Amino acid sequence: MILEIESYELYHIGNKLNPATNFDSLKIKLKDNLKTAGYSTTEKTLTGEQIVLDYPTEVLGIKNEVRVELNHLAQALNVIGTKPNSVTEIFSNIISILPDIGYELDKISLFYEILASVVIKSEHKPADILNKSINLDLTPLSIKGIPNIEITAIRIGGENTTEGGLYTLSIQPNPTSPSSRFLIRVQYRSKDKETIESFHVDLESKIRELISQLEKI
Repeated sequence: MILEIESYELYHIGNKLNPATNFDSLKIKLKDNLKTAGYSTTEKTLTGEQIVLDYPTEVLGIKNEVRVELNHLAQALNVIGTKPNSVTEIFSNIISILPDIGYELDKISLFYEILASVVIKSEHKPADILNKSINLDLTPLSIKGIPNIEITAIRIGGENTTEGGLYTLSIQPNPTSPSSRFLIRVQYRSKDKETIESFHVDLESKIRELISQLEKI
């Protein structure tokens, strides 16, 4: 089976911030540094508690099609794009700036989180592969008016409650091209910056191996 990583609809690295952070002060300092570092920034900087309701997400800077955003509701500093290498590079850059503008990483950052949505092209119909991979008799779930009950997704994962680590991965047919493509959604949470920075390196090979195993079942 030919498996092709066609695109990343999303590659997001979030930095969950200490709620004691003065977000107005943080973004003013950060925007000044981003502008100096060649990021595209807006001249206007919103301040005050009302922006949480009116502008819950604020773009601080853009570079190489990657956005640096402050999510006021989630209290998170996010780096968002579609190319894992570029997103990771800018995440590392942002993290290196924080100590320079007066913040200690172990105090301002509660944890880091990766969210990825990956489209993978397949020779076979994803729904067929998913249903062959799980040996379940779904007949008892039959409902009038719904002729075919089948496996529509697989979700796997693990958690380390002591270290605050979390990993989940779901596999499903891509809603906009279900006959030929999978949509893989990944969530990974860690307090370790280095692990977050290296996460994308073997992500594609792991996804290919997983889908290949499903196809062989």
